[in-house]
Amino acid sequence: MREAGRFAERGVWLCVEELESSGQPVERIRVWATLHFLPTGSPFDSDDPDLWVWPLRGDAAEFLRVEMGLTQTVCIEWVAVRGVVHPGVEFVGDGGHRV
Repeated sequence: MREAGRFAERGVWLCVEELESSGQPVERIRVWATLHFLPTGSPFDSDDPDLWVWPLRGDAAEFLRVEMGLTQTVCIEWVAVRGVVHPGVEFVGDGGHRV
């Protein structure tokens, strides 16, 4: 998922803490994660984690489908994505809100 979002090159670190699958076969995968904003990517235009991960739900679902060896399509549900702003990080513009 980190590769799908190009997180490393954008200066953020996505840490997935928990995955929960449902359905037989698996139809939905729920994700709990933390998005770390690092000084190497600063300045950022948004610190809203949802703006960073929501667009990736299709790519993330496909990545997990392949990694889990599934043949059917799965749906990703971002249950909670918490943002952590590390020291030295700055934000510009009005692209997000403080988390």
